[in-house]
Amino acid sequence: MKKDQVLTIKRFQNQKFYNPQECCYLTIEEVEKLISKQKVKVIDNRSNKDITNEVLIYLIWQNKKPVLMQMDSMALTETLKKAQNKRRLLFDE
Repeated sequence: MKKDQVLTIKRFQNQKFYNPQECCYLTIEEVEKLISKQKVKVIDNRSNKDITNEVLIYLIWQNKKPVLMQMDSMALTETLKKAQNKRRLLFDE
């Protein structure tokens, strides 16, 4: 597969991921590795809905979770406030 082509991965109800090109199931870690190497689109097998963003958010959360778990509640509150302010700047007209 060329680097600029999008690989479509299917996610089934049992949280298993399937690569139709290679005819094999993937772990979430294997999906993450693929995403770092090429363009990947993840679709829900039942609804055909694009769930790529949901998978990316999950992977980001998993990678940042150890750092976040070490922060005290005051630091987490400040982080949340900063994120809310950035969203306002991005989406308010």
